[in-house]
Formats: sequence, structure tokens, C-alpha cells
Amino acid sequence: MPIIGWLCSGCGGRQVPLDHFATTKCGESVVHPDYAAALLADRRGHYASGVVEVSHGLGCPRRYAIEQSEDYWIDPLQSNSALTGTAWHKMMEANIDGGGKAEVQLSGVIAGIKVHGKTDRIRGCAVEDHKHISDWNLKYIRAEPVKPEHIAQESLYAELAEQSGLSRPTKGRTWYHTTRPGKDALVPVENVLMTVEEALAVKPYGGSFTVHQLLRQADSTFNSTPLGPDLNYGPVSWNLLPLAGSTMSFGSKSMCDYCQVRDICTQAENGAPF
Repeated sequence: MPIIGWLCSGCGGRQVPLDHFATTKCGESVVHPDYAAALLADRRGHYASGVVEVSHGLGCPRRYAIEQSEDYWIDPLQSNSALTGTAWHKMMEANIDGGGKAEVQLSGVIAGIKVHGKTDRIRGCAVEDHKHISDWNLKYIRAEPVKPEHIAQESLYAELAEQSGLSRPTKGRTWYHTTRPGKDALVPVENVLMTVEEALAVKPYGGSFTVHQLLRQADSTFNSTPLGPDLNYGPVSWNLLPLAGSTMSFGSKSMCDYCQVRDICTQAENGAPF
């Protein structure tokens, strides 16, 4: 379902209509109306409707299901990082050079589930993923190996590439983008791809569920496929899916702390938006 309104910090966080920043003083002092319009256009086309995507196995399927089935409001200022990443991706996509393919649409069957994906780039024998990160996170990129979630994502893209009739990539390459100048602007990190079984066994961000279980949760909601006896669900509506994001850690916070539909989710779970 579409975003039907904004949460305006200039109005105490209350719900306001979509034309709020174009028709009130808040468009002069809180959020530029063109920024709000760009964010709305980006969110509307961000997810394919009713299909299981690779990304569903790396995040919270409950969140994706809410975004596709419920009306909701968001604070546009909380989406600044995502919008910056989208702008960078679109710039890269529009100016492909050096051979290969950009924004490659892929599909296939993984662990019995029809899965779709769109890799940022396939170049030579590498599947490439572009990730915008905060400048603060750059120190972790340089100090630690590529996150297993990122390797799992590229590994599943490689499998789908082969199933889509392309040559199977043999390695992964993650390009981390920041707002810093010089050598810190783009940091490429190569990695060895996992097998499909290894990728499916990853528990994203230290959460309680594997990539395989998260894909099955998404499949149960979008395609009415039973989850099986191990989770005792299925076919299900989103409000019966586990709160997978609450178990995924980002420092001292969980994925839920960054979720734009958290109020809807917790209202259904706890009877209150907290």
C-alpha cells in the first residue's frame, strides 16, 4: 500500500497529509516539498508487490508485508540515508561503463521458493553490490571482513544469475559509498562467495532466524505457502509472522528502532505502539 501521509516533526510528530510540505510553512522550515515528493516516488517503486525478493531473507518479512498491505505514515527526515543511497544507485545505473550489466533483474527457485532479485552490477566474473553507509561506519568496514549478510546476498544473486541464463559469478565485490572525499568515498571489498546452503544458513545481524526461514516467512505471506511445523504458522497474514527485526542487532539497538512501520507492528502485537 502507498504511504498515505507524513509524520511532521515541525508539528510535534503528528500525522499530516501528503501535500503538507507544499501547502504549509513547514515546507519552508522543516522539509522541502521537492524532497518529500522525491521520497514518495522512491518508496512507491521500491518493492515489487507480492513476490519474494532476496532482500526479504536479510531483513524483517513482517515489515515488508506491512508496507505492502497497510496504509502508513512516515517521517521523511528518517529516510535521509535511504534516499541518499537511492540517488547514488540511480546515478551509477544511468552511467554504466566498462562492460557488464547493471541493475540486473534475476529470478529462480531457491530451497523450493520462487525468489526474485536485482543485483547492482555483474562485471567480469564478479557480482557487485553498492551500499551507501554512514561516514561513522567506515571504520568498521576497514577493520572487519565483509558482513556475512552482504556475502549471503551476493551469493544468492550468483545462484539466481545462473538460473536466469547468465554466467555464474565466481566472486563478490561490495562497494561501500560514503559522503567523505578522497579514498574514503568508495571502498571496494572483495569476498569469496558462499554456497547456497551456507547463505541460507546465515542468521542476519545475529537474529533468531536464518535467511532460509526469513524467505519462507515472506513466501507464506505473499504466496500463501505454509511455513511448516517448525514455526507453527501458515498460510499467514503479516500480524502472525514473528517479530524477526526485534532480534536483529545494530549496536545497542534492534532493526525495529529504525523501522518506519514500527507503530503498526507493535500495535498489533502489544495493543500499543511501544
